[in-house]
Amino acid sequence: TCSLRILRGTLHYMLAKLYVCQSYQCKPQGANLLLKDLEELCGPSSGCKVVASACLDHCGRGPNVEVHYLPGGPKAKQAKHVVEGVKTFSNVRELVQKTAGAKLSRLELQVSQIKYDARRARPQDRVGKLQKAFS
Repeated sequence: TCSLRILRGTLHYMLAKLYVCQSYQCKPQGANLLLKDLEELCGPSSGCKVVASACLDHCGRGPNVEVHYLPGGPKAKQAKHVVEGVKTFSNVRELVQKTAGAKLSRLELQVSQIKYDARRARPQDRVGKLQKAFS
């Protein structure tokens, strides 16, 4: 069985499914923001699907993401595993590119980092961060 998706006439393999813990212990550590970051970064051509998840039983080390490798991808023979403490944009980028195997453009990464920073900024600093990003 192979997970495939056709976009704009191009065949894409689904590489991995990312389950983002949304438990009462991970949410205060930014799990809801991480879910939004990953959903936006893992667009249709990335090869990854992002799903909100119940507790992954790695409490206190979050936010946590469980990676399931899908049939047909380069890491399909590897077992699923949990990535703990995804707390920085560098962690997010490593999770998506190295762990899940997604191919992302430089522009996708730049836009995602701007959004990541803006989501975590204090409300009064958000506009300034966006203005700086586009200047």
